[in-house]
Amino acid sequence: MAGNTRTLSDLKREAIIQAATQAFQEFGVKGASMDKLAELANVSKRTVYNHFSTKEDLVMHLVTEQWQSAIMNITAEGVQNSVSASHKSI
Repeated sequence: MAGNTRTLSDLKREAIIQAATQAFQEFGVKGASMDKLAELANVSKRTVYNHFSTKEDLVMHLVTEQWQSAIMNITAEGVQNSVSASHKSI
């Protein structure tokens, strides 16, 4: 598979992030232990801590990811609105 450069570590990190998103929605941040995240991600608790040293680091990663996604959506909408407006004036 040329071009697929994701490592096993990358895949585990993605699994942890997905598990955290699910667990935080279901149990809340306080109710979701690192043990639970490891179980949901199918990784060891040590692997979770290798990627995120604290639950706070993991929460901040998710918040940052959401913020960046929101900014990208706003930017894309602005560009789309600008293009639409310029087409209307033609």
